[in-house]
Amino acid sequence: MLIVGLNGGFAKLKNTVLSAFSFIGIKFINMDELAYKIIEKYFHKILNRSILRSIIFKNSNFIKCIINKHLISLLKKIKSTYILLVSPILFETYQYKLLDRILIIDLSCNITINRIILRDYNINQSNLRIFREQLIFRADDILNTIWYFTNIKKIIINLDKFYCKICYTKLIFNII
Repeated sequence: MLIVGLNGGFAKLKNTVLSAFSFIGIKFINMDELAYKIIEKYFHKILNRSILRSIIFKNSNFIKCIINKHLISLLKKIKSTYILLVSPILFETYQYKLLDRILIIDLSCNITINRIILRDYNINQSNLRIFREQLIFRADDILNTIWYFTNIKKIIINLDKFYCKICYTKLIFNII
C-alpha cells in the first residue's frame, strides 16, 4: 500500500482537498481527529482544537509516541491501493518516515494570510514564508495556487491516476 502524506500548514485547505479525494473513494486518516480521540481517551476530557494543539506541542514526546503507535496500528489494518495521511505535523512527529510520497498544498502567502485572519490565528508573515519554503523543499507533489481557482476535482482525479500508476508499478516489480 502506498502512503501519501497530505500537508500544507495552517489554513491551506487540507479539508477541501481531503473531501475531493474522499469523494472518489480514497481512504484517509485524519491525524487531527485521531489525536483528538486519543488525547480525549487518555485525559478523559473533551478538548477544543486550540487546547489539543497546545497539549501536543507542550507534551510532545509522550503524546506523539502514543499517537504514532495508534497510527501504525491503524495503517496495518487498512486495505487499499493507497491511503492519505492528513497531518498538520507530519515532520514534527516523524510521521513522514512512514510515507512513500508527500503531497503539499501550496497556496500563495496572501491567500493563506487572509484565511488565517478569518480563523483568528496570530502568525508572523515572515515565519509563514519560511515555513512554506521548508514544506515545498520536502514535497514530492505540490498542489499550488492555480487549483484554488480551478476545478479541484479534475486535479484530484489526475493525482489519483498518478498514485494508482505508482502502486501498479510497485506491484509489478514486487516492491510493495
